[in-house]
Amino acid sequence: MKKLLFPMALTALLAACATAPVQTVSVQTTPAPVQTAQGLKIKNKGHWIDLRSPIAYEQGHLSGAVNIPVEQLSKRITALDKNATINVYCDNQPCTNQAMQTLQQLGYHNAINQGDYDNLLQQGYR
Repeated sequence: MKKLLFPMALTALLAACATAPVQTVSVQTTPAPVQTAQGLKIKNKGHWIDLRSPIAYEQGHLSGAVNIPVEQLSKRITALDKNATINVYCDNQPCTNQAMQTLQQLGYHNAINQGDYDNLLQQGYR
């Protein structure tokens, strides 16, 4: 009798789960970087903007990053959705601080200052 009771209970539980309504939950988060087996880090989701000069960008940049020098940011950023996550990096703190201020003034409130390009490389970003 005990041998039959567990499979019957398991079957009833699975049947109840199969008929339960599915509830969809929308959560928007910015995940922390994840270390991969190769030692590289997966970047946060969203748009990545390299604020450095075109010459510095050509010498190396994070994969998927778009080059918009900080001086051109206010003119060129308007193509992006204001609710999108925007990650910015440069080669110095005043540059990223200026970009963050510009983005806030333009209504981009999901901007993240990722700091210095060389520091991101040292952390394993590519």
